[in-house]
Amino acid sequence: MKPFRKKAKPGPEEKDMAFFNSAITVLHTLVIALGTGLGVWGVVNLLDGYGNDNPGAKSQGMKQLMAGYRNVVIYKRFSPKHH
Repeated sequence: MKPFRKKAKPGPEEKDMAFFNSAITVLHTLVIALGTGLGVWGVVNLLDGYGNDNPGAKSQGMKQLMAGYRNVVIYKRFSPKHH
C-alpha cells in the first residue's frame, strides 16, 4: 500500500502563470472578435456600396473586409498555441 501524499499548494509562480495564461486567452478572444467584427462591418459597407452604386462605400467596405481578414489570419498564424 502506497502512503497517501497531500498535494502541495501552488506557489506564487504557478498562480502568476495561471493569471498570465488567463490574460492571454482573453486577449486572444478580443483580437479574433475585433477582426471578425471589422470584417463583418466591411461586408455591410461593401453591400451598401453595391446597393446604392456608391464607389466610396465599396472601397471602404473592401478595405475594412481585408483588414479584418488580415487581423484574424495574422493572429492565428503567429499566436502561440494554447489549450
